[in-house]
Amino acid sequence: MLLSDKDLEKAYDDLQSEGNQIAEASEFTEEACMIADDLLAGDQLEFLGEHCEKIEFRKGELTVVAGASGHGKSALMGQIALDLASQGKKVCILSLEMTPARTLYRMGRQQEGLAVCGRIPQYAETAADTLEDFLKQISPYIFLLDRVGSATPKQVFGAMVKAVTRFGCEHVIIDNLMRVCPEYGDKANEAQKEFVQNLIALAKRFDIHVWLVHHVRKGQSETDEINKYSIRGAAAITDNADNVLLLCRNLAKEKKLADQYRRDLDMSEGDSVLVIDKQRNGDWQGRIPLWFSPAFYRFCPTVERRANRFSFMPVHGGAHA
Repeated sequence: MLLSDKDLEKAYDDLQSEGNQIAEASEFTEEACMIADDLLAGDQLEFLGEHCEKIEFRKGELTVVAGASGHGKSALMGQIALDLASQGKKVCILSLEMTPARTLYRMGRQQEGLAVCGRIPQYAETAADTLEDFLKQISPYIFLLDRVGSATPKQVFGAMVKAVTRFGCEHVIIDNLMRVCPEYGDKANEAQKEFVQNLIALAKRFDIHVWLVHHVRKGQSETDEINKYSIRGAAAITDNADNVLLLCRNLAKEKKLADQYRRDLDMSEGDSVLVIDKQRNGDWQGRIPLWFSPAFYRFCPTVERRANRFSFMPVHGGAHA
């Protein structure tokens, strides 16, 4: 049934009160030209090497990073956080999977490799810094929520707002959705849809980029190809997301290595692949091969598995200036 004229007028008034109105095309000239002149470009991930310019992570967007359990999603997110921090970006990690100490130890390993150590520099010849030194370097850029287990959507939203308003974070990583909306069925789908829509609203309101880690459904075989339709839960997760990234381990290659079928093995084949399955505001979708360095617990863009140390600019005047 069509709303009354009075109701329709009020509906438009509500839109205007939220800063939304119908305007002539010329009213949007400045922002459109900024997009054309690449002045509203997003952040890139330098560890992707030659592929880094193919995808950008813009303010006001949500990126969903999905993959099967054990395929390295959390490790990838730690590496992404370090990459962004090395570019001077402030990142808040809301990991409900691991304690902050465990998360930071693994990030230290991604910096120093197996030579990472605590306060005692027993690896002085191979480690440029102790873990304590490394944490001092990233402290102005990396912030973590001290909580493991489940959290309500409201608690996540509160943590996000504090990360932005108190610490100036530009990127927020939530690991993972099932710790916030763990139910199954129609009720769960509605909860996930509402949660994702609220994440996007907060991303736009505070001009930040939000990363949401999620799982995919189990296929008939662990080597089955996955795509955005493999993501568990509500279709609204991928429908509403601006970017969808899928991380897939090359289990077929691992099996050949384990079985020593080296005649059938192409070593130039990636250990994993990062599939860019959706990029709403970009032009490219495709597959990025990655090679994993066990020593550095890092994904590398080439078969040589070179893992250069991240560099962090010192911040003068305090960590939260």
